[in-house]
Amino acid sequence: MRRAVNLHAKVYFTENGEAYLIAGTLRDITDHKNAEKGLEDQVSRRTEELNKANYHLSRSNQELEQFAFIASHDLQEPSQDPHLLRLLEEKSKGGLNEEGLRYLPRSGLPRNAWTGSSGTCWNFPG
Repeated sequence: MRRAVNLHAKVYFTENGEAYLIAGTLRDITDHKNAEKGLEDQVSRRTEELNKANYHLSRSNQELEQFAFIASHDLQEPSQDPHLLRLLEEKSKGGLNEEGLRYLPRSGLPRNAWTGSSGTCWNFPG
């Protein structure tokens, strides 16, 4: 079994330069090193998890930004849906009142499309 140790020592020499005494301490730090390695591994795994989460959040944010841009653009343009006119016709029983007529120019449809299925042409003031 491999052990990790911390050694502090001092060597004493004679006047001739020969070592005559080594004094010191030896401390087993295996448990400390194992705990340190475990923490480093845990930090590494957690960092990888956070990087993955950040990547997915970034992609999600990009998709939301694209959706918001498209939704905003669609809301700024008038409706080009001819079903809007059919709905207006159904609600108005074949004729529009003054308030209903104000919505026709906002529909974005050309004036020649402003004819109900009954052939009634919906003219608007202006």
